[in-house]
Formats: sequence, C-alpha cells, structure tokens
Amino acid sequence: MMKLTNNAHRNYSTRFLILAVVCLVTLNFANQLQAATKFWMGANDDNSWTLDENWESLSAPSAGDDVQFQSLSESSDATVVGSPSLTFGGITFADDTNFQFSIEGNGTFSGDASVEDSGSGFTHSISMAYATDGVTFDVEGTDTSLSLSNIAYSGGSTSFTKSGVGTLFITNTSDNAGLLNLNEGTVEMQASVGQSGNFRLSSTNSDAVFTNSGGSTITATLGGEDSGGESASYSGQVTGAVDIQLGNAGGSAGTGATQTFTSDSVNTYTGSTDVVYGTLLVNGSHTGGDSYSVFGLNAASTDGPTLGGSGTIELADDAKTFLFGGISETTAATLAPGESDSDTEMLTLGSSSIETEVFLNAYSILEIDLGESGQSDSVMIYGDIVITETDTELLLKSLTGAFDGSTYTILTYTGTLTGTFANISGLDSKYII
Repeated sequence: MMKLTNNAHRNYSTRFLILAVVCLVTLNFANQLQAATKFWMGANDDNSWTLDENWESLSAPSAGDDVQFQSLSESSDATVVGSPSLTFGGITFADDTNFQFSIEGNGTFSGDASVEDSGSGFTHSISMAYATDGVTFDVEGTDTSLSLSNIAYSGGSTSFTKSGVGTLFITNTSDNAGLLNLNEGTVEMQASVGQSGNFRLSSTNSDAVFTNSGGSTITATLGGEDSGGESASYSGQVTGAVDIQLGNAGGSAGTGATQTFTSDSVNTYTGSTDVVYGTLLVNGSHTGGDSYSVFGLNAASTDGPTLGGSGTIELADDAKTFLFGGISETTAATLAPGESDSDTEMLTLGSSSIETEVFLNAYSILEIDLGESGQSDSVMIYGDIVITETDTELLLKSLTGAFDGSTYTILTYTGTLTGTFANISGLDSKYII
C-alpha cells in the first residue's frame, strides 16, 4: 500500500510538471506574438493612426510594434494623426516611399528603438513625446531628411544616435539633452527664440556636422562620458548659432579634465568658445566666431585648460578677444601652439583682415617646443598681446637638438606687446628673450 501511494504521488508530480512546461511555452509564444511590424495603407481619408482599416493587417499598432510607411497602392502624402500613448519599437520610412508622411500624436520610442528614413527626396516628420535614450535615428540618402519635434529628452548621462548621410532636423531643445552620438550626416537644430539647449557631442567622423539654424544660440559641450561610462570625443564640424564648451566651472572635473579634442574640420559656428579644463587642438579652422575664453575656473581640476593646434582661428570682428587665465596654479591656462612634442607648428589667431587681442592674465602659460636649427612651435597673432606681469610664465620645452645656437621666433604679432612674463622656464643660459 505504501508503494502504491508513492507511485500515485509521483504520477501527480509528473503531470504537474508537464502542465507547468506547457503553460510556460504557451506564455512565451504569446509574448512573441505581441510584437509585429504594421504597414501603413492609408485606406481611410481621415488618416487616423488608431483606425484598423488604415493598416495592411487591418489592425492598428499595439505596444512594442514596429511601424512602416511605404508606397502601397492606397498610400499618398498624409499627416497621420492620433498615435496613442504607446511605446513603439521603431518607425521605418521605406526606400520605396514616394510620398511624404507627417506623424503626430503621443507615441513614445525608447530603449533600442530605431527610426529609419531611406525614402528618397522627402522630409518626413514626427511629432511625438518620445524619449531619446538609446534611440537611433537612421537617415539614409543625401536628399533625405527627418524632422523631429516634441522630444522628451532623457538628459543626464543618457544618449541617442544619428546615423546615415541624410539630415536630422530637431525643432525643440532642452537644457540638458544628453549625449548625441553623431556617426554620420548632419543634425540641424532649429532652436526658437527664447529656447536654450545643451547637447554633449560625440563623433569620430570629421565629415559629420552639428549646426543650429534657429533664432537662439544653443550650447554644445565637448567632454564627459557617454551612457556606457566611456570618454566621449568629437571631431566633426560645428556651424551656426552654437556655443562650444569644454568642462564646467563647478562640480567634479571627471574624465574631461584630461581629455584632448582635436578639430581638423572647417568650423563656422558663431558662438563663443569656453575651455574650463581639457585640451582643445584646432588643426583646421574656425572663422566667424565670438570670443575665446581659456580660463581655469574649476577648483576640483588638477589640470588647467589648454588651447593649441596648428590651425587658424579668425573671430567675427576685431572686438572679439582671446582670454587666458585661472584661479590658481593648478588651474592655470596654457596657450600651446602645435599638437605634439615631436613636431614644430604654428597656431594663428586673427587674420590680416580681422585683427584680435590676446590677454595672458594671471595664471597663464605660453608653452613652446623648441627643436633644432631654429625650428619651434610658434604663435602668429594678428593684433595685440597683453601679458599680466604677475603669475604668468613662458615655458620652453627642449626637443632633440634644441639650443644649437640658432635664433627662434616663438611669437609674432602685428599690433603691440604690453607687459612681460613674470617667469621664464627652460631657457638655456646662452640665450636671451
């Protein structure tokens, strides 16, 4: 009797296990059926997103679905209205889309969602309260663009990505819009008068373009970390009404204090350039901008800001200036022409048509690399230079063959020189300034 009782118990357990597995498989299968790709047909004249007959499957999209707009037989140019408050997987404007679509509503994209636009020759638009964190906007084709508005920026350490050679238009901004990974093509902000904005930029593509054509100047911050905690760098172009900032005056300096940003591009942004910490190397050009401030204001930083490179910076007019300085020895600002310790190069400030004024205030350093046969890094200033005679330094660094009896020209100016350096370091005893 005991054996019969135990067998019965085991049979019951076996049946229970089989039932549990069947339920689990059924549940997983149901979850897989939840996400689908829905194709827009536009069969009804009201162009309602929520109307089933406007979709090829005769079923409006549900949460998690991907949606696709293409040139189906009943499609036409349309403003698709009334997208519900659902989180979608992504939107695709297919490469055979011969119509222009505008989508309006309250739908949300988040996580690994992707918005792809490969329809040739059109600007499609999306106006939804979507979050940007983790979203990729892929705009293919040089004559293709995607216009976005009503963005719910995630901000902080979050990020979103622009890929494809087309143009992404963004018509609203945020005080803290997070990190924009600009892999390819153009992102054009259209900030309205009264709007502000602060994007952190990341790109390794020198042909990528970040611009602002709106009525307000926005800020693009270089430095910090991406959403994965990795250092973010930017080597693309910047144009339009944009202020460039490296570092901030308060808080922890973090990874930005030691980061170097090299610009080989042709930049034409009209805003100011503010370097609080980190290094900005201008090897390309910047024309038409406002004043440069290279000023160490962050007491938490152990490395002051540096401006260097071998390019040309021509500001908008002769009222614009270059200002160097710091609040202590550890935050001292450095003007260091050239890019490396192995080459000797020239950094040009101003031009023959637009002169400038360079101020080396307290806690400023002019750092020059000296090579053989009179070769050295140097600064060409079209205009005046003013040197504060307290807590300023001329730092000479000897490369191979330096101080061989040659004459070195380390600073050239077309205007006037006012003041002298408080300290000169690295000068061979046989030389005078």
